[in-house]
Amino acid sequence: MKIAPKPEDEEERIASLESYEVLDTLPEQAYDDLTKLAAEICQTPISLVSLVDSTRQWFKSAVGIDAKETPRDWAFCSHAILGQKLFEVPNAMEDDRFHDNPLVADAPDIRFYAGAPLIDDEGRGLGTLCVIDRVPRELTQQQREMLLALGRRVVSELELRRRILRQTQVAKEREQLLSRLSAANRELKDFAYVVSHDLKAPLRAISSLSSWLESDYKDKIDEEGQKQLSYLVNRSNRMGKLIDGILAYSRAGRVEGDSRDIELTALVSDVIESIAPTRGRAGVARESGATR
Repeated sequence: MKIAPKPEDEEERIASLESYEVLDTLPEQAYDDLTKLAAEICQTPISLVSLVDSTRQWFKSAVGIDAKETPRDWAFCSHAILGQKLFEVPNAMEDDRFHDNPLVADAPDIRFYAGAPLIDDEGRGLGTLCVIDRVPRELTQQQREMLLALGRRVVSELELRRRILRQTQVAKEREQLLSRLSAANRELKDFAYVVSHDLKAPLRAISSLSSWLESDYKDKIDEEGQKQLSYLVNRSNRMGKLIDGILAYSRAGRVEGDSRDIELTALVSDVIESIAPTRGRAGVARESGATR
């Protein structure tokens, strides 16, 4: 018995086979229909969808035998996956590679074998759709072409399986991401509520004090002080509205839209007014530093 050598890209081939997650799965009608059709077209008692992993050939579908797998070293399919054409053995008893093979010497008493290699999109042989007989024979040209066509259908089923697996994995990852985002959003809402609630009381005190100073001590404060005090009142009121918005978000989980026309000139003026006191203090600080 001659043991088939392993393909040069054996590691990549095994990785490709495993990516379909088909090994040791239950029978499926799609594959069973193809093996039955192959046996009928080729008029053989045995037909198999055989996948060759690192140590065995495993049968995804089988017609005519009850075995689920055999050692890889015995497998005719191990020879078939080395090429991309139909692998045909008219009489195994007269073939030096197989005449003393256990599958020839004993059950299932293989004499004739023809295997259409199952080729992935990278050109690697994963296994075969094969037909087997217990008497020497040959296929007709039409039977060969049909067996190859059915082999391509098996590959299409495998590719469909892999696409479904990928889509399922993507959906699972998306669900996990949404779950994490939902948890993070709840944490953000809780944080927003705590922070805004804790800020509201001291900000209210600042706003009240500023308003009181502005109304009762306006005449006792110089012009610059009045500007700063007015700025403090305005900013306090604005900050209060912002905190109210954060509280509303923490309760509703969304920010209510407010679509309206904006006067650009007024907006720019408001921004300049907002940063003016800060710019002024920064300028004073720089001048003070320069004099030192």
